[in-house]
Amino acid sequence: MRSLLSPYTQTQRRRANWTQLVPQVTFVLFLCRATRNRVGIEGIAEQAVAAYPKSFYTVVDRKKIPDLSLIALTLGQAKRKDWGFVAGDWFRGCRLTRKGLQFARDVKRCVEGRRKT
Repeated sequence: MRSLLSPYTQTQRRRANWTQLVPQVTFVLFLCRATRNRVGIEGIAEQAVAAYPKSFYTVVDRKKIPDLSLIALTLGQAKRKDWGFVAGDWFRGCRLTRKGLQFARDVKRCVEGRRKT
């Protein structure tokens, strides 16, 4: 069975560091206030590039733009049973699960704790 993903997207999937990207996209959803309402991929991408400028972009014609395919792959990974941080999909938008919300709040507390010291 042939994959519907482009060769570029397949390469991203193999090279992605999920242990770094999944927590980052979970915190991005928290920053987007995606706790009860779903947020579209464009809103997530905009916030992801602002929060983590080195992780979620690609270069096209010497311009940095949000990498929607990497964000979609990361959201898909975050939905998997072993993570369980995200609910939703590409078309309707995504939101945090209870587990994802708890994780994002813990990250926020850690970030705030570092700023105070």
